[in-house]
Amino acid sequence: MDTSGNTARVSVYIGDFRLDGCLHVGEGAGGQRGRVSDALNGGTSFIALTQVAIHETTFVAEEPERHDIVILRKGEIKFVVPLD
Repeated sequence: MDTSGNTARVSVYIGDFRLDGCLHVGEGAGGQRGRVSDALNGGTSFIALTQVAIHETTFVAEEPERHDIVILRKGEIKFVVPLD
């Protein structure tokens, strides 16, 4: 678990799934937490989510599938909703 405060809770929508997890956003100006948009618009092709719960959007399962980390290719992301 990241205790530095440089993560943001997000919901990421890809295909028929919603992934709820923590996105590392780094440090912004003035030592404050970075922005989700900066993490998504950075120069890398992938992002990593930690503490992830995967929900199907077409068929609602009782329990989401859980993973410690999920690596996503940015090109597969439909949209992201910051939760905090």
